[in-house]
Amino acid sequence: MKLEQELQLGGVEQDFMNAISAILSQKPTKPELQRRKNLKLNFTTVAIEAGHSRTLIAFEGCAYPRVWAKIVGIKNPGGSSPNNEPPKKSPSQETISKLRQEKRLLQRERDELATKLVRAKVIISEFQKRNKLGSQS
Repeated sequence: MKLEQELQLGGVEQDFMNAISAILSQKPTKPELQRRKNLKLNFTTVAIEAGHSRTLIAFEGCAYPRVWAKIVGIKNPGGSSPNNEPPKKSPSQETISKLRQEKRLLQRERDELATKLVRAKVIISEFQKRNKLGSQS
Protein backbone atom coordinates (compact mmCIF):
# COMPACT_ATOMS: atom_id res chain seq x y z
CA MET A 1 0.00 0.00 0.00
CA LYS A 2 2.76 2.45 0.92
CA LEU A 3 4.68 1.62 -2.28
CA GLU A 4 1.48 2.22 -4.25
CA GLN A 5 1.17 5.67 -2.69
CA GLU A 6 4.83 6.42 -3.46
CA LEU A 7 4.29 5.53 -7.12
CA GLN A 8 1.33 7.90 -7.34
CA LEU A 9 3.42 10.89 -6.24
CA GLY A 10 4.52 13.34 -8.90
CA GLY A 11 8.14 14.36 -9.45
CA VAL A 12 8.11 17.50 -7.31
CA GLU A 13 6.05 15.89 -4.59
CA GLN A 14 8.42 12.91 -4.58
CA ASP A 15 11.35 15.32 -4.25
CA PHE A 16 9.75 16.76 -1.13
CA MET A 17 9.05 13.32 0.33
CA ASN A 18 12.64 12.24 -0.32
CA ALA A 19 13.85 15.45 1.34
CA ILE A 20 11.78 14.69 4.44
CA SER A 21 13.38 11.24 4.66
CA ALA A 22 16.88 12.65 4.21
CA ILE A 23 16.34 15.25 6.93
CA LEU A 24 14.84 12.74 9.36
CA SER A 25 17.83 10.44 8.84
CA GLN A 26 20.17 13.45 9.27
CA LYS A 27 21.70 12.69 5.83
CA PRO A 28 20.90 15.66 3.60
CA THR A 29 22.41 15.89 0.13
CA LYS A 30 22.63 19.69 -0.05
CA PRO A 31 25.91 21.16 1.26
CA GLU A 32 24.06 24.01 2.95
CA LEU A 33 22.23 21.50 5.14
CA GLN A 34 25.19 19.16 5.58
CA ARG A 35 27.05 21.92 7.44
CA ARG A 36 24.36 22.11 10.11
CA LYS A 37 25.02 20.14 13.27
CA ASN A 38 21.45 19.71 14.43
CA LEU A 39 19.23 19.51 11.37
CA LYS A 40 15.56 20.17 12.15
CA LEU A 41 12.58 19.20 10.06
CA ASN A 42 10.67 22.27 8.93
CA PHE A 43 9.26 23.68 5.70
CA THR A 44 12.43 25.62 4.91
CA THR A 45 14.86 22.73 5.33
CA VAL A 46 12.60 20.41 3.32
CA ALA A 47 12.36 22.97 0.51
CA ILE A 48 16.13 23.49 0.46
CA GLU A 49 16.81 19.75 0.40
CA ALA A 50 14.18 19.16 -2.31
CA GLY A 51 15.43 22.09 -4.39
CA HIS A 52 11.98 23.62 -4.71
CA SER A 53 10.20 26.69 -3.38
CA ARG A 54 9.06 26.68 0.24
CA THR A 55 5.79 28.32 -0.79
CA LEU A 56 4.74 25.07 -2.48
CA ILE A 57 4.48 23.32 0.91
CA ALA A 58 4.51 25.85 3.72
CA PHE A 59 0.87 26.77 4.21
CA GLU A 60 -2.47 25.08 4.54
CA GLY A 61 -4.08 24.73 1.13
CA CYS A 62 -0.69 24.73 -0.62
CA ALA A 63 0.15 22.99 -3.90
CA TYR A 64 1.27 19.78 -2.16
CA PRO A 65 -1.09 19.13 0.76
CA ARG A 66 0.25 15.60 1.40
CA VAL A 67 3.74 17.01 1.96
CA TRP A 68 2.33 19.74 4.21
CA ALA A 69 0.37 17.14 6.18
CA LYS A 70 3.38 14.88 6.57
CA ILE A 71 5.60 17.69 7.89
CA VAL A 72 2.89 18.95 10.24
CA GLY A 73 2.17 15.38 11.38
CA ILE A 74 5.82 14.70 12.16
CA LYS A 75 6.37 18.03 13.89
CA ASN A 76 3.07 17.85 15.77
CA PRO A 77 2.17 14.16 16.31
CA GLY A 78 -1.50 13.66 17.01
CA GLY A 79 -2.22 17.31 16.32
CA SER A 80 -3.53 16.85 12.82
CA SER A 81 -6.43 14.80 11.50
CA PRO A 82 -6.26 10.98 11.77
CA ASN A 83 -5.74 10.52 8.02
CA ASN A 84 -2.83 12.97 8.12
CA GLU A 85 -4.73 15.25 5.75
CA PRO A 86 -4.65 19.01 6.17
CA PRO A 87 -7.68 20.54 7.85
CA LYS A 88 -10.30 22.19 5.67
CA LYS A 89 -9.69 25.73 4.51
CA SER A 90 -11.23 28.63 6.36
CA PRO A 91 -13.81 30.75 4.49
CA SER A 92 -11.22 33.45 3.86
CA GLN A 93 -8.76 30.88 2.49
CA GLU A 94 -11.50 29.51 0.22
CA THR A 95 -12.18 33.03 -1.05
CA ILE A 96 -8.48 33.63 -1.67
CA SER A 97 -8.18 30.33 -3.56
CA LYS A 98 -11.18 31.17 -5.74
CA LEU A 99 -9.84 34.65 -6.45
CA ARG A 100 -6.43 33.26 -7.39
CA GLN A 101 -8.05 30.76 -9.74
CA GLU A 102 -10.16 33.50 -11.31
CA LYS A 103 -7.06 35.67 -11.67
CA ARG A 104 -5.25 32.86 -13.52
CA LEU A 105 -8.21 32.44 -15.87
CA LEU A 106 -8.37 36.18 -16.55
CA GLN A 107 -4.62 36.34 -17.17
CA ARG A 108 -4.89 33.46 -19.64
CA GLU A 109 -7.79 35.20 -21.41
CA ARG A 110 -5.84 38.47 -21.52
CA ASP A 111 -2.84 36.71 -23.01
CA GLU A 112 -5.01 35.07 -25.68
CA LEU A 113 -6.57 38.42 -26.56
CA ALA A 114 -3.16 40.07 -26.74
CA THR A 115 -2.02 37.37 -29.16
CA LYS A 116 -5.10 37.89 -31.32
CA LEU A 117 -4.50 41.65 -31.31
CA VAL A 118 -0.91 41.22 -32.49
CA ARG A 119 -2.07 38.87 -35.26
CA ALA A 120 -4.72 41.38 -36.33
CA LYS A 121 -2.13 44.19 -36.45
CA VAL A 122 0.13 42.04 -38.65
CA ILE A 123 -2.75 41.30 -41.04
CA ILE A 124 -3.72 44.98 -41.19
CA SER A 125 -0.12 45.97 -41.86
CA GLU A 126 0.20 43.42 -44.68
CA PHE A 127 -3.10 44.58 -46.16
CA GLN A 128 -1.97 48.21 -46.10
CA LYS A 129 1.31 47.30 -47.82
CA ARG A 130 -0.56 45.43 -50.56
CA ASN A 131 -2.89 48.39 -51.11
CA LYS A 132 0.06 50.79 -51.44
CA LEU A 133 1.73 48.50 -53.96
CA GLY A 134 -1.52 48.01 -55.88
CA SER A 135 -2.32 51.75 -56.07
CA GLN A 136 1.17 52.57 -57.43
CA SER A 137 0.76 50.28 -60.48
